[in-house]
Amino acid sequence: DFYGNATGGNQGFFRLRHALGCLGPVCAGHTWSAWMPVWAGLPTLDFGGAQSAIFVRHAILKFTHNFGGGWVGHIGLEDPLGARGFGNISSGGGDSTVTPAGTILGAGAQRFPDVVAGLFYNWKGGRLWVGGLLKQEETDNGGAGGATIADEEIAYGIAVAGAFKIHKRVKAGFQGFWGKGIQSYVPGLTSVHGGVTSVNGILVNGQIKLVNTWGIYAWAQFALTDTIRAGAIWAYAETSPEDENPTG
Repeated sequence: DFYGNATGGNQGFFRLRHALGCLGPVCAGHTWSAWMPVWAGLPTLDFGGAQSAIFVRHAILKFTHNFGGGWVGHIGLEDPLGARGFGNISSGGGDSTVTPAGTILGAGAQRFPDVVAGLFYNWKGGRLWVGGLLKQEETDNGGAGGATIADEEIAYGIAVAGAFKIHKRVKAGFQGFWGKGIQSYVPGLTSVHGGVTSVNGILVNGQIKLVNTWGIYAWAQFALTDTIRAGAIWAYAETSPEDENPTG
């Protein structure tokens, strides 16, 4: 599609959404993150989805195995491109300020793919899932400006999700997640300090401090007729880069 890629003169370029191929249990291509339980969301007219939802596409390589009895596991490697960003934190007037990524030389540049693993349990009326994420966060400015800034940390997160039938005309679902340095997987979440979007960590005295991020949402869908549906969503998410400021 062309969403989000408009340029000057009302021009635009194709945006790749999905290009995925599978051979047996192995899938490779560009599609939703394996840490994004897209099936556990409520279909809406909002193109961006719930603000507290894990919502990201990557180049991925994923292996899936059916253990039987409703249990299915998967493990995958994902391109960290785009899943990066640091803010610069400073203190003044008794309050902390976070400025956008890019103000620190060398922010980003992971050398290793993100690692995602998950386990499903399926039954006739629904599905439950738990998944984990490990990713590298690194910064290295090569000593530019006479000040070396070089550090790395391992970011991590855990998520749970479910979707199931309550009644023949009622479905419900939920998603919850928590982690350190995972905010880039939740692009709808913007920090309140400096309007920084997708800040995984901040730099304090040249050291990476991963930002705590968590969120939850729940939904219900009602079949009013055979072709008309109504739904409701409750969602909440929070990120706290200012908590890593030792002086603020």
